[in-house]
Amino acid sequence: MIQHLNILLVEDNPGDAMLIEELLLDSNQFDFNITHAETLKAGLELAEKDEYDIILLDLGLPDSQGLEALETMLKKAYHLPVVVITGLDDNETGRKAINMGAQSYIIKGLNNARALTNTIMHAIERNKILLELKAKDAEMNKINARLQEANYAKERLIALLSHDLRGPVKNIVSLLELLLDDFNEFDDEKKKKILRTCVKSGQSTEELLETLLDWARLQSDEKKIHPQQTALKTFIDESIQPVLAMAVQKNINISNQTTDDQTFYADTAMIATVVRNLLTNAIKFTPQNGSIAIKSERPINGGVKIAVEDTGVGIKEEDIHKIFDITEGFTTPGTDKEKGSGFGMILCKEFVEKNNGKLYIESKKGKGTTVSFVLPMFPKKTIG
Repeated sequence: MIQHLNILLVEDNPGDAMLIEELLLDSNQFDFNITHAETLKAGLELAEKDEYDIILLDLGLPDSQGLEALETMLKKAYHLPVVVITGLDDNETGRKAINMGAQSYIIKGLNNARALTNTIMHAIERNKILLELKAKDAEMNKINARLQEANYAKERLIALLSHDLRGPVKNIVSLLELLLDDFNEFDDEKKKKILRTCVKSGQSTEELLETLLDWARLQSDEKKIHPQQTALKTFIDESIQPVLAMAVQKNINISNQTTDDQTFYADTAMIATVVRNLLTNAIKFTPQNGSIAIKSERPINGGVKIAVEDTGVGIKEEDIHKIFDITEGFTTPGTDKEKGSGFGMILCKEFVEKNNGKLYIESKKGKGTTVSFVLPMFPKKTIG
């Protein structure tokens, strides 16, 4: 099958233009449609239409001389193959043109149809290969950038976790060593105080390890998603139970204000982890005698919206975006100096998105925080 080519010829000499067209007519390699421009300006305007397979460019034009014409054309039609037309026996200019980005060159006075058509076909094929290589190179650059970002995030995560795990463990070891060394010197109340501190540090470490393991399984795709239709109100009641003891210690009231008729379609284990993390954060950053409410509504775009609202210390607007950036390791102490890794919210966001949902944060410093997420109510419904 003979290939059809649209050729843009930028040549000010009518005789040379006619010769090139006649030579092309003698070719049996392709048929063609040729558009003729007599100035660089006119050629640039035509090239901008992006209707051509190749450009044949004379380097001696009324409004441009020499390789400047090629430089200007390559900027305008960088994705098209350009073959320059040089003066008699001007091979040096032709070689310079190729070094600048032209695919090939032809010399005026050429009277060989086969050589001209071969030059055009080779230029088109060479340009096609170069464009493919550039696309692959650009994709490789993107992949390398993502890998570098992932490696940096991994290093940052390891540093954060090392710090957050080392602290509580060292604290437990030090307190137990103290208790062991001076066991007979401490009264029962002192011993209980040391043990309570150890338990609190142990619970913090356990929470961090659970979060880390969940996240690691998610990254390695080992954590499979098993969505199911779930009654929301009962699910929230059950999700509150594991954090009630924390809330009682600070005299914080947690109320489930969701309604009986609402459901969601998602992996209940994942969403339970999300709710537990959100409630734990809300308790940490809500002062004594505060309150936390879990509410629900149906957003306009479908699905069910679940919101955890607290009366806590809130977050500065400029810090909200840092919460989801693993490289930031953003964290602040709770109202009773509770510590966190700054990692739980990242896990929550990923878990919600894995279940075709979206997670949002609204907060004002000193006014409390609302973290809400939207989940599908039925299978094959993506929220967004």
